[in-house]
Amino acid sequence: MLDYALLLVAILGGVAGAFFIGALLPLPFLVPLTVLVVCFGLYRFYQNFHVEYEYIFTNGELDIDRIIYKKRRKRLLTIDVQAFELLAPMRKAYAQEFEQRRENSTLLDLASTPKAEGRWFAAFSKDGVRTLMILQPNERILDAISKYIPHKMRKGDEV
Repeated sequence: MLDYALLLVAILGGVAGAFFIGALLPLPFLVPLTVLVVCFGLYRFYQNFHVEYEYIFTNGELDIDRIIYKKRRKRLLTIDVQAFELLAPMRKAYAQEFEQRRENSTLLDLASTPKAEGRWFAAFSKDGVRTLMILQPNERILDAISKYIPHKMRKGDEV
């Protein structure tokens, strides 16, 4: 419900702004066109805030897709989990390892919500670039990954 309220406020603000801009234009018939263009732009901008990530694990490869507004899908990353140096939960027990690896790595936050429960981090190198990835896999994905890299994976119940 809050999403629709924010969208309504954005559209009304866009309409008011478009009328203001349209009033400054020398040709009054451009006002409705300006309103439509601004509303469409705000709608598209609003859609980009609804982002989900989907993790697909097949034969040792982890595919990560970004889903925008439950309509558009884009493949972000495909990586062989054997390339992981470490896969650990975002817990205090592993905070030092996370911070040490973060200093000289590219950070990819691919979890749907920041600070949510069930977030994990993976450290790996791909194409010569050290990367630290934050993800939010479910138990099925974690169980499947643990069969491929049991020695590189820290358990979620360790504190």
